[in-house]
Amino acid sequence: METNPKNGSLGRTARNLLETPQPPRRLSAGELAIRMADAMDADQTMRKEIVVCAMCIGQWLSDQGTPGRWDCLVPEDVLHAMGPLSPQDESTFLYNLAGLVIHACLAEGITPQTARHLLEQLPRLTPDPDLKHSFRMILQNLNYHLRSRLGH
Repeated sequence: METNPKNGSLGRTARNLLETPQPPRRLSAGELAIRMADAMDADQTMRKEIVVCAMCIGQWLSDQGTPGRWDCLVPEDVLHAMGPLSPQDESTFLYNLAGLVIHACLAEGITPQTARHLLEQLPRLTPDPDLKHSFRMILQNLNYHLRSRLGH
């Protein structure tokens, strides 16, 4: 990067590069699911549920013309696209979706602001008070983790 030889400050081009938001990375749903399952030390049943969730999201993103762009995810629309689910399957799907959003954020495929926005939508998608509480706790943990990384 160019620096000003007189005072060591960044030149205009270097500053512009640092200040210009980078386009979101495309994330493979399958790779994200495997990372999440590995991080959770998921058993075969849980691993399958995570992969199915990720593949459904990946397919929805592709159908929208935004393959791999987790920043374009609309949880409510994905849930509706899946058709009717049993309450247990819906809860499992939404819980896994929350985990995948967290992993997408940690993989820097979505911004922390996008992760927060997506996680804030999840409580209204379920009638289950325990799941609503879990989503709020996940959001609080994300906020805590991000503040810790930033040293605040």
